[in-house]
Amino acid sequence: MTNSVFGRYNPPMSSENPTHPYTLEITPSSKGDRSLGWAIRKSGKLLERSDRLFRSEQDALKNGQEAVERLLIGEAQPSPPRGRR
Repeated sequence: MTNSVFGRYNPPMSSENPTHPYTLEITPSSKGDRSLGWAIRKSGKLLERSDRLFRSEQDALKNGQEAVERLLIGEAQPSPPRGRR
């Protein structure tokens, strides 16, 4: 489900959300120059924010989705075994 401009792109609690518990929000810049950024939330809490601004919603969305994918891949990787003490 996609909301309007500057909204959430992944519903927070849904079986249709393949990126649960992460949500991606596209947000306007506080500079007022029509640029956009993104924020990733995990279970509602801010986890990561874009460090650069984008000129279009599509660019911000693409970059934000790539960041979410990196998080999901990182979660899927098994932890290395720990040695006994």
